[in-house]
Amino acid sequence: MNKNKYPEFCPNCGSEMIEDAWDYIDFFPNGDMQIQIVDPAWVCRKFCGYYVKIKEDFYQS
Repeated sequence: MNKNKYPEFCPNCGSEMIEDAWDYIDFFPNGDMQIQIVDPAWVCRKFCGYYVKIKEDFYQS
């Protein structure tokens, strides 16, 4: 993780930051499930609410 670009610790609660994603999960009548990743994000490990959306150029570096 490029620590110069994203915080290592949450500025709200001090917890470590981790890579995560906001996603939607759809369940179908036949039992199938589909997960759609909406926004990859750098989030607080304690999920206090602080997050930073990860931009596409992060994955290219």
